[in-house]
Amino acid sequence: MPKNESGDSLSYLIGPRWTPRASKRLSPYVQLLLGGRRITHETDDPDKRKELMDGWNNGTLPHYPMRRDWAVENQANGFAMAMGGGLDVVMNSALSWRVARLEYTHAWLPDVDQIHASDGAQFTSGVILRIGSW
Repeated sequence: MPKNESGDSLSYLIGPRWTPRASKRLSPYVQLLLGGRRITHETDDPDKRKELMDGWNNGTLPHYPMRRDWAVENQANGFAMAMGGGLDVVMNSALSWRVARLEYTHAWLPDVDQIHASDGAQFTSGVILRIGSW
């Protein structure tokens, strides 16, 4: 993003995961998740911030400047879904290696400024640590 701009994405999804009877080492799965997604884009005005902070330091401003006084925030919130699957290699009851996870996501929300976040795909790999005896 350009200087003095930031953005973030928050997904909150829940749904079923199907895992066939796995062998002792390999554990494939597929899942369908439904929920929502929020996209936020913020533009800061550093000159306005400096002006407000100088006013506070000089005693000409009656209150400490808040972020909303020098920043503009736009956001959208909408329905979202994700579907995909992966393969885990079980090391022991507490540790697994997620060899691959491929997931497609779609969100029904409008563009937020120049952020077009309706469709996405993810390919990930990582380590899974299970805590507890369940």
